[in-house]
Amino acid sequence: MNLILCGFKSCGKTTVGKIFAQKYNYNFIDTDHLMLNTHKISEKNKKSISISELYAILGAENFRKLESEVILNLKDLTRTVISTGGGAIINKENCLHLKSLGKLVYLYISCEKLYSRLKLKNKIPVFIEKNNFDAFEKYFYERKNIYSQYANFILDTTDKNLQQIIFYLKKNYGEINGK
Repeated sequence: MNLILCGFKSCGKTTVGKIFAQKYNYNFIDTDHLMLNTHKISEKNKKSISISELYAILGAENFRKLESEVILNLKDLTRTVISTGGGAIINKENCLHLKSLGKLVYLYISCEKLYSRLKLKNKIPVFIEKNNFDAFEKYFYERKNIYSQYANFILDTTDKNLQQIIFYLKKNYGEINGK
């Protein structure tokens, strides 16, 4: 069985996924990382770019197409933790494919805590006006509804540290670990 982590940008999907995978002998895949490895800007320019820069280069529509291509190519996986990009689940086809691979867990974090974290890291999504909490809050609740609708499980990480999150995943989703 595979464990698929979804949620907002900077909610901890990659960090939690890597630690869980290492601790319980799983493989680890980050769909954002796969997108960066798949996309070639040019042969001349092989410098590393961030996922936010890729979004800016491709534009929303082409970015989502590439994301879907990467996700739909995930097949025949076992004992793998998959960390998805923040917007991967807004595409129903992506979501259904991911759910066919394993258990989809939404790593929930409160709107206020997430906003503070993103602001501190200067990672407010490019399509939201900086320092506009109202716009962020609207975006947050739209996405939260989508994540909640498709997830097999919701794990509130707001007041949990990494060890608690990993322990909770192992304890409550033991069937994922072959129990």
